[in-house]
Amino acid sequence: AVLIVCYFVIGKIQENQEEEPSEETTYAVSMDDIVSIKYSDGTSTMTFTKTDDTWSYEEDTTVALEQSTMESMADTFGKIIANRILEEPDALSDYGLEESAYTIELADKEGNVTTVYIGNQTGSDYYLTVGDKKVVYTVGSSVVNAMEFDVEELREASEENEGETG
Repeated sequence: AVLIVCYFVIGKIQENQEEEPSEETTYAVSMDDIVSIKYSDGTSTMTFTKTDDTWSYEEDTTVALEQSTMESMADTFGKIIANRILEEPDALSDYGLEESAYTIELADKEGNVTTVYIGNQTGSDYYLTVGDKKVVYTVGSSVVNAMEFDVEELREASEENEGETG
């Protein structure tokens, strides 16, 4: 069952990456070499860090993570394409961004930190703002879909099978 979930998560992430950006593509977030992802949905927080090319789960470093899934997640969060830009937005509360539903803090290997706030859904997109919250974007639901997991789904398949008995 976990392999199926991992397959689904990777498939969704790869599906979004296959959309080749055009020359006119605007990114809400554009970061390379992400080494830390801190994710909060308002009730729980998960932090993942990359050291020497290996991702680990800060809250329980004994959990061996599926590295390819973590790399896909870092790629998804590092390059978020804006579908629309609201340069002079209404009040942030109108978009669910005053107290956002999701917060993602990304850090790259140079020490740059970007905080991403995701709010209400609008059609098939979500409202998103970054950092100082001056510009509001709409982004595809793939960003939120990439966050809908639990740590068990990110476990390496070999580690999970070790605990199973016939």
